[in-house]
Order: sequence, then C-alpha cells, then structure tokens
Amino acid sequence: MSGVRFFLQTHRRMMIGVFVALVALGAAQTSGYTTVAGDTAAERAALANESRLLARRLAYLAPIPIELTTLGGYVSWRVFGALPLLLGTGTVWLAVSMLRGGEDANRIDMLLGAGISRTIVVREAVAAFTLSAVGASFGLCLSLWATSSGELEPSALAPQAVALVALLLFVFGLGTISAQLGGSRRSAFAIGAAILFVLNLLNGVGSASDRLSGYRRLSPMSWYSASNPLARGGDFSVAGTGALVVVALSLVALAALAFERRDLGEPLVAAHWGGRRRVVGPRGVGWYRIRLLGPLYEQRVGFGWWVIGVLVVVVFFVTVAPGMVAALEQVPQLHDYLATITNGDIARGLVGLVLIGAIQLLLALFAIMAVAGWAHDDASGRLELELSLPISRAQVVVRRAASLAVSAVGIGFAALLFMFVLAGSRGIEFELGRVLLAAVLLVPFTVALGAVGALWISWRPQGAVPILTAVTVVSYFVQEVTPLYGWPAWLLDLSFFHLYGNPLVADPVWWRIGLLLAVCTAGFAGAGLLLRTRDVGR
Repeated sequence: MSGVRFFLQTHRRMMIGVFVALVALGAAQTSGYTTVAGDTAAERAALANESRLLARRLAYLAPIPIELTTLGGYVSWRVFGALPLLLGTGTVWLAVSMLRGGEDANRIDMLLGAGISRTIVVREAVAAFTLSAVGASFGLCLSLWATSSGELEPSALAPQAVALVALLLFVFGLGTISAQLGGSRRSAFAIGAAILFVLNLLNGVGSASDRLSGYRRLSPMSWYSASNPLARGGDFSVAGTGALVVVALSLVALAALAFERRDLGEPLVAAHWGGRRRVVGPRGVGWYRIRLLGPLYEQRVGFGWWVIGVLVVVVFFVTVAPGMVAALEQVPQLHDYLATITNGDIARGLVGLVLIGAIQLLLALFAIMAVAGWAHDDASGRLELELSLPISRAQVVVRRAASLAVSAVGIGFAALLFMFVLAGSRGIEFELGRVLLAAVLLVPFTVALGAVGALWISWRPQGAVPILTAVTVVSYFVQEVTPLYGWPAWLLDLSFFHLYGNPLVADPVWWRIGLLLAVCTAGFAGAGLLLRTRDVGR
C-alpha cells in the first residue's frame, strides 16, 4: 500500500466529514441569503448594513468584507472569510494526527519498517492532504454554484477554490512543523493552533483597525484575503496565492528535515535538565499521588503555555481597543449599541464583548484538547493501566471533570484579572465584581463542552474530537446568525456561548447558567454510566 493511500484510508472519516460539512455549508449560506436578503436593492442594502455590524464584532475571526450587497460579497465573508480559522484548526489537527499521532499509534513505525524514508513519509502525507483539500474546496464551490441560481459564476468560484487550497496547504505545512516540535499530539496541536489563531487575529483585527493595518501583511492569512474574485470589485491575487504555496512548501521541507533529525516519539528540541538521573516515579511531589490532582501535575507545562497564550490575547485586545473604538465611530448603529449597554463607555463595551468571545473560543479549544487526550488515553492503553491501580471507572470520570474545571478556573481567572489590571492602567475601568463573576461562569461553560465530549468518549472514543468540534462551531454560529436571519429566539438557547452571555457588560441570565450546570452534571454522569458498559479501547 502506498503512503498516500495509507494516509487517506486511516483519516478517511475526518476527510469525508469535512467534505460533507463544506457542501452543506455552501448550500445553507446561499439558500439563507436568498431567503433573508430579498429581491430588491433596498432589502439587500439593509441586510448588508446588518451584516457589516456583525462583521465588526467578528473582526477577530474574519477580516472586514469589502462589500456585502451581492451574494458573491456575502459568501466571500461568511464562507471563505471564516474558513481560515475554522477549517484551518481542523487542518492543523489533521496534520498533527497524520505525523505525530501516527507515531503515538505506531503507524509511522510500520511505514518506516516497510522501507519508506522519513522524507517520503512527510511527502506522502502532504500529497494525501492535497487530494482531500482539492476535493473539499471544489466540492464547496460546486455546492455554492448549484444553489445560487446562477448568481455565482464558475469563472469566479474556480480561482476562489484555488486560493483556498493554497491557504490550506500553508496551514497543513504549519501543522507538519508543529508535529516536529510537540512532545505529543496534544502539545503539537496546541502549538499549531496557537500560531494559527495569532496569524488569523492579526489579519482580522488589522482589517478593522488602522493602527494595525501595517502589520496585517505579516500574516499569510492576509495574502489569502487579498483574493476576492466573488465580490464586486474584487480580484484574484496571483502573488498572494503563489506566496502561500511557496511558504507551504518551505514549511514542509523544514518539517521533513526536522523529522530526519529527531527520534520517533520525541520532540525536535527535548529538554534535558543537567545530569539528573532519570527516574520512573515522581520524587518530592507528594500531592501528585492524590487522584484528583495527579492529572494537573502531568499537564503543568502545557497548562502554563495555555495561560501565557491567553494573556497574550488579552494584551493584544486591550492594546488595540482605542484604535478599534475610533473605527467604530464610523458605524453609528454598533457605536450606539455599545454606548447603551455600557453607559457611554465604548472602550469597556468593546473589550468586554470581543475579548470575552475570544477567551470563550480559546477555552472551547482547550476543552477539545482535553477530550482528545481522554480519547488517546483510551486508545493507547493508558486508561486500562490506570484502572488496574485499582481505580473505579466512576473515579476516572470524576478526575476528568475535576481537572478540566480546575484548569478552566486557572485560565479564566488569570485572563480576566490580568485584563482588569491592564485595562485599568489604560483608563478602561471594569467592576471587580463583574470580572470575578465572568471568570467564575467560564468554568461551567468550559466543563459543559467537556461533558459533551466525555459522554461521547464513554460510548465511542473514535469520533469524539470531530463531534465536539462540530458542536462548538455550530454552537458559536447559532448565536451569530439567528438574529441576522430572523430565526426563532429559542434557537439561541442551543448555543453554549449564548447561555454564558457576557457578564462583563450585562447581568447573566441565571436560568441559562443553570442549563450549563445541568449539561455538566448530565454529561459526566452519563459518561460514568456508559463507561461501565463497554470494554476499554473499543
């Protein structure tokens, strides 16, 4: 079996799932636009104004669109503008799973044992991904064309698909580099996802802030954003697309070189502390043996990097807040909305709304990472070893919930207290009580997502990460598109993000917080029951 076929077969479920999701996304966006935009120029202009307000709020996810009065401009923003982060995160996970995850599962050993060199292994992984990326991108464009009633031309969709493939190749190259740097699949994914988030953040916020517009070009995401063949007045950037391909190939070449120079199962740069003798058990760490605290000690390094990453995001948003406030002066509706909910303090409203959304996304990603670790423990035999200590299966579930909750406490309080101090030094005042309340309520939000993943793992570990990722993405966009499309208000309560609210600028709705707590309780209780009914590793 060739390496390309091997990688396609071992990761076919995720590739097929992404293809189906993209086709459905294309059909939903075009049909949704046709339904809510109307047929007259006035109706489309009204939708464009509402969408432009939403785009300002979501600038940290996607750059500001160049026009929204046509279906092509709307799709360029809603679909192709959001994919760099959403689809990019899945691409990093796929790259890390192919290489670093393959090492953990001994699949790479099989390829190397068959006489395939490490460089060829990386090359075959890239080739397999390229095939899937081309199929997914053109499948999305075909779906858009078929459901647009001829409004989207194939001559514009084809170059947009090419630009998307180039971007995905760059992100996959970033993932191959991350796979060489991480000591495990989880840590490698964290490295790649953090870099991707920062690059996307720089591109998106740079499009909304004149202060950061000069730095925006440093992000390869902006090279992709330069291609807008679907929008009126847009064009396909040959230079930007070509630069993405060149950088992607360079990253893959560096990854192949790094793979040749490191041991299997080890990161490229391993930490060696002096001449200490290596021991099997922990020494001088008595609390490590406490069953509820042991997992926290194991993840202390990764947790530290998560805290640092979140603090960097806080510094970024607080720093650019004045420039974004100036930009909002040109959007009277959003300016008036923020002034209303914050008693005229626009900077506080902007930091509260945008920063809380970014922290929620990071904590959702942290929960997905935790669930990925639980699934790996089940598949690798670690869970079986843990149960032999002996420890009951119910205790395993309790340990998972407790470690996730304590981690959420640490990240949430570190981020918001740091924001409180930093924003206060810049004249943006928050009430300490609201800051503490917002940090506390981030815990049930994070644990609720983890509970969904824990419930799925206890039933079938194999698909936990894609399922939880899909739940998170749908949950996020439900709160954004429901008011835009005029959908029933009760749909908002299906979103974990909406249930949390925004305690920094508005009082929480306590029955919604109760729903989050109910999901936490039901999810982990159900996980404990289901884990007792199946064999470990199946």
